[in-house]
Amino acid sequence: MSPPPDKALAAALGYIAKGFRVVPIPHRQKGPVIKEWQSLVIRAEDAPAHFRGTCNIGVILGHGGATDVDLDCAEAIAAAGYLLPRTATFGHASRPFSHFIYVCHGLAASEEHAARKWTSTDGGGLLELRSGGGGAAAQTVFPPSIHPSGEPIAWDDGEDIRQVDPHDLVTACNRLAACALLARLYPKEGARHDAALVLGGFLAGCEIGVPYIKLMLEAIGAASGQPREKIRDMIRSAADGAGLQRPAGLPKMVEAFGKEVTAKCAGWLGYVARGEDKPYKAEAAMPNGEWPGPNGWAMALIRAADVEPKPVSWLWRGWLARGKMHLIAGQPGAGKTTIALKAAATVSSGCQWPDGSLAEQGNVVIWSGEDDLADTLIPRLEASGADLTRVFFAGEMSYGKERRAFDPAKDIPALQAAIDKAGGASLIVVDPIVSATAADSHKNSETRRGLQPLVDMATTINAALIGVTHF
Repeated sequence: MSPPPDKALAAALGYIAKGFRVVPIPHRQKGPVIKEWQSLVIRAEDAPAHFRGTCNIGVILGHGGATDVDLDCAEAIAAAGYLLPRTATFGHASRPFSHFIYVCHGLAASEEHAARKWTSTDGGGLLELRSGGGGAAAQTVFPPSIHPSGEPIAWDDGEDIRQVDPHDLVTACNRLAACALLARLYPKEGARHDAALVLGGFLAGCEIGVPYIKLMLEAIGAASGQPREKIRDMIRSAADGAGLQRPAGLPKMVEAFGKEVTAKCAGWLGYVARGEDKPYKAEAAMPNGEWPGPNGWAMALIRAADVEPKPVSWLWRGWLARGKMHLIAGQPGAGKTTIALKAAATVSSGCQWPDGSLAEQGNVVIWSGEDDLADTLIPRLEASGADLTRVFFAGEMSYGKERRAFDPAKDIPALQAAIDKAGGASLIVVDPIVSATAADSHKNSETRRGLQPLVDMATTINAALIGVTHF
């Protein structure tokens, strides 16, 4: 069975209209075969040339905020409806409701990898949060496509794709992963009450409120196939356990569910160790020593041998690297802005760099807090030979009828969404760079942290970043 060619094209145009990027995928396959599909930008007028005949449709995640929560096990699918924000879902006949699709602006810029994965103690997958972060592209095959099994990939219901906050979505995924894992080990009979008491106390130690603890127990009950009347008993017992003067902590959790499961859940849910837990932590830690600290956060050490080296992606070889920040610094009047605008003109027009190499033509986005567009910046760009149709300036922000100036310190997610809709960018110029952070520019550590969201965005959209600064 194949989707009609016109149906595939119509769907692709619909995704483009939402601000998503699409890529054609061969029929009954899950991966693109087009070279450098990661940077592919198909506009509405170009779509008919790409979606001809029978093909699948991939959506490149991160652009337009496109985000996919991919559920990899039956327990996660059963519990997801209780814990994930409502949104449009899709799947295929043998695995419906296995993809929850969101618009989540800013998530890709904050993620270290294209997909964040939650796994069971045996290494099997529970779920993935696929955002295209970490400078590595990711895509998901969307309806109306055909799964490799031959089953149609289709939307499950009439829900719209909802917009969510990145922190809220990550929190929901952490809780869903914990519930899916715990459901696998939850006792079917004889010890449900005691297990619920322990879970109630443990979840309270993760600073989760009683109403949500009840919801999590309901999800665990559904995912573990408990009878309905027993699920109600589990919910009551968990609420009782959360309200005890001395609720259960790590020792009871390890006794009930094992130390590896406890360690994973504690790390995901941000368990805050109590006094009685501290002497137990070293004994209960996972084999690799990972265990959440007093504030619930765990440190992961990355072995150098596990990191696959990759080459630098150059916009101008040896001078401007994609996904990296570069500073043009100097005394006032030294020509810093002129140099930055000449680079912008070179990229926009695709002409030669000073070393004679040919620039790859692309869009440029400029934010300037010091110079006027009409009488300063535009004339300088024209004098440098810029293609003004490919140069964009960060304008004002709007929310309904409200208007305000663009603030790089807090409007990076909105800027990334606007860049996605404009077809991406190869170069971003911020002048002065200190305007992109609310931190004290005289404190190096604060300034670095404040600039990180801007650098993360450049990495996500594969653009070089130039910052202008004085000294």
